Amino acid sequence: MKKHFVSAAMLALMAGGMLTLNSCSKKDSDVTVAVPENEPMTTVKLQAVNESDNTDTRSASWTFNPDTQEVDTASYTLSLKANAKYDVQILLIDSTQTPPADMTEEIWERRNYHLFFLQPTPMATGFATGTSSPYIPEEYWDNDYETTTPPYVNLSIARTDQDGNTPALPVGISSTFTTGTASNGFLRVVLRHQPNVKDGTWLGSKTGGGSTDIDSKFKIKIQ
Repeated sequence: MKKHFVSAAMLALMAGGMLTLNSCSKKDSDVTVAVPENEPMTTVKLQAVNESDNTDTRSASWTFNPDTQEVDTASYTLSLKANAKYDVQILLIDSTQTPPADMTEEIWERRNYHLFFLQPTPMATGFATGTSSPYIPEEYWDNDYETTTPPYVNLSIARTDQDGNTPALPVGISSTFTTGTASNGFLRVVLRHQPNVKDGTWLGSKTGGGSTDIDSKFKIKIQ
């Protein structure tokens, strides 16, 4: 009977093939998926339409220049009518690209791990900051200007869109701004990046979870 011999090199090759086969046959749940990185953005735009008068449209832009490390304050004031409701949309731009890239759709596509916080200031004490609240917990305020010292800006905000999580969580690209009597103040708009930890709160489901994509500030005038 003719004997068949397998060389050491062939054995090594076969072993390597078996290892490759075994690694490729792993369950999907065993494979580590890379955590999406923060999206590059330089501009936040607010577009507001009065619910009672669609001819009353307002807008404001906050733009950070990465070259000069400065913020353009020429168009960052949002003027709104007193005692009114506005449907507000947030647009996001990356002006480091040529031409500038609209990042809004990308954030919406990844809405399950993105969350906007919108903080009017000065704001009265006792405001709620639960999972449905758009407001920033006070311990994460910017102490240079966020305060509860009157006179208050008479503006309240409710996010009106939701993501695909179960249960669904707010996103904040769309929201309702409700104004009161004439007043002035500021509005901080922060986009939080929370892959795998989003639960409707600033930190997400893990302490220190998530990070900030962009942190912007607008001037508010209610007249």
